[in-house]
Amino acid sequence: MDLHMLEIHLFGPLRVLIQGEPMPRVRTRSVEWLLALLVLRNGRSVSRAWLAGTLWPESDETQALQNLRHDLVSLRKALGTESERLQSPTRDSLSLDLSGASCDVLSFDAAILSGDWESAAELYIGTLLEGCYKEWAVVERDLRAEQCLQALQSLAQKAADEGDHLLAVRVLRRAEAMDSLRDSTVRQLMLSLAASGDPGAAVEVYRDLRQRLHHELHATPDEATTRLFQEIRSQAAAQKPTARPTALRGKPKKAPFPLSTLIGREEEVRSVVESLAQYRLVTLIGAGGVGKTRVAIEVVRSVQDSLDSRVAWVELAPLDSPDLLVSATALALGLTEDHETDEITVQKILATVDEAPYLIAFDNCEHLMEDVAALVETLLGASPTLRILTTSRQRLGLVGEMARRVPSLAAPEPATLPLEVNAAVAEALKFPAVRLFVERAHAARPGFQLTQAEEVAAVCTIARRLDGIPLALELAAARVATLTLANIAERLDDRFSLLTMGARTALPRQKTLRALIAWSYDLLSDEEKAMLRSLSVFSGWTIEAAEAVYGSDTLDTLASLTDKSLVLAEEEGGRIRYRMLETIREYALERLRESGCEDEARDRHTTFFLRLAEDLQDPAATAILELEKANLHAALANAKPDAYVRLVSALCPYWVHRGSAFEGCVHVQAALDLCPDGQQLLDGAHALLGTLHCEQDRLAERSAPSFAGLERGNERVAVLERALAIQRRLGQRPEMVVTLRCLRSLAEDSGDFTRAEALVNEAVAIARELGNRLFLSITLHEGGCVVYRLKQYEKAVELLSQALELFSQPGGVYGFGFCSNNLAWALISHGELDRARELQRRTLAFYLEDPDWDCIVWSLAGFTKTGIGGEDAIGVAMLLGAASTLEERNQGLCDRARDDVQRVLSSEAYQSSFDRGVSLGTSGIVAEARRVFASKDVAVLGTI
Repeated sequence: MDLHMLEIHLFGPLRVLIQGEPMPRVRTRSVEWLLALLVLRNGRSVSRAWLAGTLWPESDETQALQNLRHDLVSLRKALGTESERLQSPTRDSLSLDLSGASCDVLSFDAAILSGDWESAAELYIGTLLEGCYKEWAVVERDLRAEQCLQALQSLAQKAADEGDHLLAVRVLRRAEAMDSLRDSTVRQLMLSLAASGDPGAAVEVYRDLRQRLHHELHATPDEATTRLFQEIRSQAAAQKPTARPTALRGKPKKAPFPLSTLIGREEEVRSVVESLAQYRLVTLIGAGGVGKTRVAIEVVRSVQDSLDSRVAWVELAPLDSPDLLVSATALALGLTEDHETDEITVQKILATVDEAPYLIAFDNCEHLMEDVAALVETLLGASPTLRILTTSRQRLGLVGEMARRVPSLAAPEPATLPLEVNAAVAEALKFPAVRLFVERAHAARPGFQLTQAEEVAAVCTIARRLDGIPLALELAAARVATLTLANIAERLDDRFSLLTMGARTALPRQKTLRALIAWSYDLLSDEEKAMLRSLSVFSGWTIEAAEAVYGSDTLDTLASLTDKSLVLAEEEGGRIRYRMLETIREYALERLRESGCEDEARDRHTTFFLRLAEDLQDPAATAILELEKANLHAALANAKPDAYVRLVSALCPYWVHRGSAFEGCVHVQAALDLCPDGQQLLDGAHALLGTLHCEQDRLAERSAPSFAGLERGNERVAVLERALAIQRRLGQRPEMVVTLRCLRSLAEDSGDFTRAEALVNEAVAIARELGNRLFLSITLHEGGCVVYRLKQYEKAVELLSQALELFSQPGGVYGFGFCSNNLAWALISHGELDRARELQRRTLAFYLEDPDWDCIVWSLAGFTKTGIGGEDAIGVAMLLGAASTLEERNQGLCDRARDDVQRVLSSEAYQSSFDRGVSLGTSGIVAEARRVFASKDVAVLGTI
């Protein structure tokens, strides 16, 4: 083993290099955290129980240890040639051999221990394990951050003692950035600035600290810091010249220091910085609460060093009059009023910014748009070195302006996440909306973490329903202190009552979600308000749809709403479509109901989509109707009876071509109740049920039950029962078999096996009447499974034997494996172990023909229950060894089979056979296993 080829970096995001190449991706973040925990132990052994409990504190011990086994397999695979470093000093402990390896955090710890402050500061390039919000990680992170701060303060003190005050200032600025509320750091910085000949900057540092403490903690600097400030200010005053210029100049106002981290905006910040290098005026636009200010702050911080701090932050939100605009700008630039004339003119501002390249950031311009535009145009026209960054819900509208939209944070669709919890958490945390929610929730409820699949799904639902708007997510995350995630998700239907817990120091419009949207709404003209209300009945729309609901003169007003970030325009399906963020739409719907015009708007909405559906009847129209799917659902829900029947008739071809027969059957049955003899509806029902038959057949095939407890999703029972009623009415008996099978499957899912038996008996009877061998074999098999669950083992053996005989005939291999295995389980329960043993041997031989390891492991679990011995037991042990090389597949079944075989074989014989299986692997074991399990007397597909 080469001990010089592994590099592990824990500062910043976790990175691992093996022979100079990044470690392959692992299946869950918990694998990375396992590696980090072992690294932090620095080669010392740690108990498996402690590791499991630390990584999965919410799981019981058995589950946590099983998770640990899974992650160890993944970690060994990822480490590849370095996997031998993972060691087990004892059966119950683990360690990571780091001899010869490179690890930044261990080098940092060594530098701290030896007092090498400079090396420690160089190694600390970012927070420890960035992105990990586990409690243990926070403890380790806080410890290293504190040590780095102490190292920086020691370096600064050394520089100051040697008279290098400028170096001390640079070091302390870094410490200030890490913890901007620490009085001891600020005092050191003030002393170094004063000693370097810049007492004014020292005074400004104190004022910044006082402002941050007030806004973030409602506190004040400590007594020692205040006393130092007073001393430096007195010394500076004594040194001032008696003559004073007309406009006194201080330090420009800095952008505020946010208390929380910026999440998921790296690309936006980078692109805005690039735009500022090319354009002199850049405006960040977007809906309220989307994070324009936060992005602007980060942009300003990114460029201030290159501009030698010639950057000013102008906060416009508190201004309630345009008359204060020039004064606020001047004060942000460090200018104060002339004591003789008591005024600041634009000329004095220009004199300040015209000296060298300068950046002014105007934040929250929307309520002073015309005045801000006029001032910006004047400043840019007079100063060629000036650049301006603005944030607003719409662009200023000036020539040369580059408008960049700040989008909502991306959020995952819950249905697309992996089923396994740790994998689902890892996948969800790739999305910034989820990361933001989790971080803010952790602040609201220390110890908060996602441990269950339902919790992950709830957070994703919250993030999507709140459109990924950061402020809305923060307001929702604050609720985790008193509500479960499921409660929060459920209450989003009344989101404006739920999300009302903004920061005390925030502006009034940022304290509640309703106030946030109302701020934008109140700035609209009456016509814009009316259109926004009317268009809220759409989920998304075209210009033609807007004209049908609101009126013909819509284009200019719609463009204005788009400019103001209340409506989004996107190209979709080759056309421009418009939509509102869901939160804005909910607010506009409230205003529509209050106006008394909701019914009229919804009637117009339904009429438009009824005409659209009736005009688009050929398959080529499916793509157009698919874009309007949500609107069609709304039209069906709001249509009056006559319009509903017409709309259902018109949509039947769409449901057929789209393959949405389940959905179509619901509406066809409801429409038939309103219009029993509607020929057009009956024609549509025939077409739909033909499609439904195909859908159900696919469903029934993949949901064949087994005694091993395969999981299935819940389907819509009500839809199937409506379909069955239509099938009975139309005499569609083959389709009835498929529907009965699906209903049987759902009855089993709910534990109602008596109903399941009745349903499958009817399906068997119809299949016998039809003489359909495939239907009969499948329904007999399913009937045997049902009565097995009712513990009617003799009847189960009878039905499954009949099914297997049909499956064993030429062309019947479709269900042989499932049926053979299930029959073996039934024979075991009935006490016929010899028959069961021979059948399982044949089943294994069948599965080995085209190896399916899920089914092989499943068969092994049954085979070992039949009293095997000798060569059979050795063959099972070898197969278990080969299966162990897979990624923790069917671990519970493997454990059961292993325990049974170990009762038959000696520990030496078992381990030898198991190890042989491991060495051969899943491909090499097949030939030898076929020899062991090949049926001696009867063909594999023979009958019992």
